[in-house]
Amino acid sequence: MASAFFCLFNETLLSVGNNAVMKQWHLAYNTVQWTMTAFLVAMGLSVPMAAFVIRRRSTPRVLATALGLIVAGLAIDAASSVFPVLIVGRVVEGFGAGFITPLLFSSALSITDARRRGVVTATCGIVCGLGPSLAPLYSGVILDAGLDWHWLFAAPLCVCSLLLAISAFAVSDISPHSGSIPDHLSMVESAVGFPLAIAGINSLAVSLASVWGWAMAVVGVGFCMAWAKRQLSLSSSPLTADRTDPETGEKYVIAPLLNLRALSAVPVWCGLLLVLLIQTANMCLSVVYPMAVQPAFQLNSVQSSLMLMAPLLFSQLCAAASGRLFDRIGPRVGVFSGFALLILGFLLFALNRSTDGAGLRTTVAAAVCAFVGVAFATPGIEATLFALAPSATADVSTAVQTAMQVGGAIGTAVSMAVFQSALGSDPLRAAYVHAFGDVSWILVVLYALCMTIAYFVVASPGRRRRP
Repeated sequence: MASAFFCLFNETLLSVGNNAVMKQWHLAYNTVQWTMTAFLVAMGLSVPMAAFVIRRRSTPRVLATALGLIVAGLAIDAASSVFPVLIVGRVVEGFGAGFITPLLFSSALSITDARRRGVVTATCGIVCGLGPSLAPLYSGVILDAGLDWHWLFAAPLCVCSLLLAISAFAVSDISPHSGSIPDHLSMVESAVGFPLAIAGINSLAVSLASVWGWAMAVVGVGFCMAWAKRQLSLSSSPLTADRTDPETGEKYVIAPLLNLRALSAVPVWCGLLLVLLIQTANMCLSVVYPMAVQPAFQLNSVQSSLMLMAPLLFSQLCAAASGRLFDRIGPRVGVFSGFALLILGFLLFALNRSTDGAGLRTTVAAAVCAFVGVAFATPGIEATLFALAPSATADVSTAVQTAMQVGGAIGTAVSMAVFQSALGSDPLRAAYVHAFGDVSWILVVLYALCMTIAYFVVASPGRRRRP
């Protein structure tokens, strides 16, 4: 949990420091955004491989390798003297981070009682959610103290180095150690498809007219579809390799990176779709919401961060309650209540057209509803997915993290494109409220549709009252 917190803490570590990076190296916004995009692209490369690695390698080895990559990336960033070196460090960090979150969920669910699945899932989700949310506040404190942006990496580097040292003797091996070798074609399709798709979608977030963005997105999606087809084929008809196991003398099986056959039930696919769509709300609230409220209500940086942090921290308490609710009565109440709050929150955003005190209070109430909606819906859906495929915990965890990566990229692209289009070239204060309202109308319709999709997940056979 500590490793997952700090690896995702690094994801948004430079969100506040990017202005200083731009000033030092005279960079444009389209260029400096690669400090975030490079991290996400690298995660998109490693997350789809996580399930295979977790099943085949020992738990301490996977954790130590991931933490070692994060420590190396942070050291590169802290010492970077030119922008390309900074990007290399971000790529190394992101690649290591992609293994830790699936490892956290699969390990936690493997060593705890299945009757506490909701609480465990909610707790892991809270840890993963707080990391990227608290990083901008930490960065602001460091930069406000007058320190150079390179110092942002010092504390995470020390903590991750300590965690790496502790993991060498404090982590037990709970890996199943399956006797299989990876499919090289799947690795190529994954390595090309997911990073290209995420990079393309992030480029389209800046400009829908980007030819390179569309090209990367289309090619990436094509490779992802080929990868999915290959995983289904290997899941149903495994191939054998020329190599043999030295202990048993049997030939190794060429296994899929992700066992999609185990996740082929309609409720599972619907649940993964809901995870993707909820992440759209997360990114809209994390990226576009602060950009709208600060100029609309003329807030300073501290007030703007509190507008984001206060509802977020309150929502984490609700996430813990949602996990306990799942363990006691199942997912229906939490999931449907979550989507109802999401609809209410974005409806308030959409209807608000005022920048006075009443408008500010409406915005705060809308943010609380939306954040709490995410907090109630997410643990219930994720816990239901783990309950639907209890023998494929690593695969479910990897699929959830992949859906979150794709959903985050799509959410950023769509919400930013609509917001910028509605904002215009010379916006007044009210224009920011109106532009975010246009984004919110789309999300109101989206989450009304999610209420219907959620029925196929939480109302399926087997999701009755838990013993």
